[in-house]
Amino acid sequence: MNYSAFNRDLKSGKFHSAYMFMGKEDFLAESGVNKLIERLLTPEQKELNLRIFYGQEADGLPDTIGGASLFGTGGVTVVKQAQALSGLGLDVVVKYLKNPPSSGNLILWAGDVDRRKAFYKKTKGLIDPINCDKLTERSIAAWMKIKLSELGKKMDEDTLSKLASINWPSLRELSSELEALTTLVGDGEVIQESDVAEMGGGSFAFERWALGDAVGSQNIELAIKIARNLELSKLQPTQIIGDLFRLVRNMWVIRWHVDRRKANEASKAVGLPNFVYQRYLGYANQTSMVALEKCIIRLMEADINIKTGLKPGNLEANILICTIVEYLKADS
Repeated sequence: MNYSAFNRDLKSGKFHSAYMFMGKEDFLAESGVNKLIERLLTPEQKELNLRIFYGQEADGLPDTIGGASLFGTGGVTVVKQAQALSGLGLDVVVKYLKNPPSSGNLILWAGDVDRRKAFYKKTKGLIDPINCDKLTERSIAAWMKIKLSELGKKMDEDTLSKLASINWPSLRELSSELEALTTLVGDGEVIQESDVAEMGGGSFAFERWALGDAVGSQNIELAIKIARNLELSKLQPTQIIGDLFRLVRNMWVIRWHVDRRKANEASKAVGLPNFVYQRYLGYANQTSMVALEKCIIRLMEADINIKTGLKPGNLEANILICTIVEYLKADS
């Protein structure tokens, strides 16, 4: 089950006896678990009807969901780090999934898929996991709309597309950005680009967008100026590389389709909002596949150089920016 389907079920009031959240994006799973608890239990019910276990410390789990506990099988049982379950704890979970009781809910938060673990092997096919992997740009935009709705806000489409196109390290950071913007606009209903720019130094979100613009449009002077501003933030050089890799990768995909006269398929292939797609299309048309492939190789080299400590992060990032712009210019 994808996360959107889970949200639709939740909104319609359709609940299941068991849930499993699985994937690398912990914040997505955490949000889903918390939403479920809020919908299944009132604040007054939580004290007696919410039980939380951890995979490696789940000694009481067999009694809790096996029906021998003081409160029986009712209520909500959450197992965090469920992928670490083994022995009797895992056996009772498998038994529960095969024959769910008439009352109560079991929520398994299992982290990333690891097919070597007994948990994955024994639960496979017994439950449809809720996919919590990293979202695409288009999916991030949809997620942002849901998050903003929960906060009682909206965001104009261009601003939303810009924020969605940034290579956020995690949804947790993006969520914090949206919460901060909500506080900034106060009673205002719609978050505008000017609001993001006003918050500026908190996340440098638009500076990261502007860096991609400068590199894509081959403006080396502006790119270096923005990169120096980003050095003042807590943004890691590897995050800048991530932003640039996404930019170049999307340009490459678009250029590949354009060169093969399949331009009408390019938008679907990159999965971008139209506003962002048009931006990348303009950049891709100014360069060549050869130049973009050279950029991808250089990005990978820079990432390795920084992560292995071969070169200082900020210096390598600045050299990288200059090199990429020069590669793009050479074949423009």
